[in-house]
Amino acid sequence: MIDCYEQALHYIHTRSRLGSQISLNRMRNLMEYLGNPQEKLQFVHIAGTNGKGSVTAMTAEILQRSGYKTGRYVSPFILDFRERMMVNGQMISKEQLVKLVNQIQPIVCDMEQEDMAPTEFEVVTAIAFCFFAEMECEIVCLEVGLGGKLDPTNIIKHPLCCAITSIGLDHTAILGDTIEQIAGEKAGIIKEGCPVICGAGIPAEALSAIFEQAAAKQSTVIYPNASQMQLKGLSLNGTDFSYDGRDYHTALIGVHQMENTVTVLEICKVLQSRRIFISRTAIEEGLHDVFFPARMQVLCKDPIMLLDGGHNPQGIEALTKSLKELGIQKVHLIIGMMKDKDCCTVIQMLSGLAVSVRCVTVNDMPRVCPAEELAQIFRERSSEMENVQVSEYLADAIKEAKASCKPGEIVLICGSLYLAEQVIAITA
Repeated sequence: MIDCYEQALHYIHTRSRLGSQISLNRMRNLMEYLGNPQEKLQFVHIAGTNGKGSVTAMTAEILQRSGYKTGRYVSPFILDFRERMMVNGQMISKEQLVKLVNQIQPIVCDMEQEDMAPTEFEVVTAIAFCFFAEMECEIVCLEVGLGGKLDPTNIIKHPLCCAITSIGLDHTAILGDTIEQIAGEKAGIIKEGCPVICGAGIPAEALSAIFEQAAAKQSTVIYPNASQMQLKGLSLNGTDFSYDGRDYHTALIGVHQMENTVTVLEICKVLQSRRIFISRTAIEEGLHDVFFPARMQVLCKDPIMLLDGGHNPQGIEALTKSLKELGIQKVHLIIGMMKDKDCCTVIQMLSGLAVSVRCVTVNDMPRVCPAEELAQIFRERSSEMENVQVSEYLADAIKEAKASCKPGEIVLICGSLYLAEQVIAITA
């Protein structure tokens, strides 16, 4: 019997990260033991290399403002584990989480005896499904954890629609080392007759894999008309653009957030066609007020300090493009990364902007890239880069970077969402 929230978290986090079987059988068995609560729910299912968290957040905000009791499932969390499952913007309570862990624990124990032990993400997803059903959510915005085809969220049968926000080279050891292979894995969320909305920036070779799976499932593919998208302005208050003859503003900052928001607008159109009432006002207010941490998040303005969870080349490309659009050409960079990411390419992309670099080691992570290795890559990749330091303490790196800022320069912290968690905890 689990008595408190801390014990519940310990139980969840001590589950294995990887299972012995590469299939959805464990997840299906687990949910069957729990009575298949996910079958009582309606879903918007969202996959993508980058952008899926932003699209999930915006869609949930709009649906909530349209009067629907809206669940939101995202990963990973930034500060509080309970961020992963929310209803109408409110995190699951500690008491509810303890109750649901106690409900699921004996089932997991039985499955372990059958050599079918659920993974950590399967357990978390099962808890979320139970929570959303218990809360009688009308619609759940469900973010894929990894890939799509074999992701535990993919046991849902008849989503209202699904979306694939972007395709890039990430998690290649698991999803494949080509754009086509990764697109094929993510397109695995497409269900029979279920419309799929594609992000405007998805490359042609990825689209072909998505269209192939959509055709097999007799599903309609909605691809935004990029010629109808026009960036109107980018500031520290958000992103302004027009699409299909209308003007929009989202509180999320970045050129890439225009593409993400267009994906959300197309999701709304599909939902409206399926008799989900969404007003123009709900869309405008939802986009205007949405908040999603560690996505070009402004931590302070004197000097400007930006936090971004970008950790792969596609994410860093979007970040650097947005910085240039903001007129930012010089940054004091604080960076920490995971070793299984493409550190060399990310560093190459950032080196042209950095006037100083402080490399940090992300704490308590088994696959972390040591700060010394990151610093060495910077020195090797940019012979002109002289001011590269290894910072033992993140708080000191932030203090020093802020003190180094001259007019027109900013502090940029990026490289990992795990690093973002530590930054927000220090600066909050």
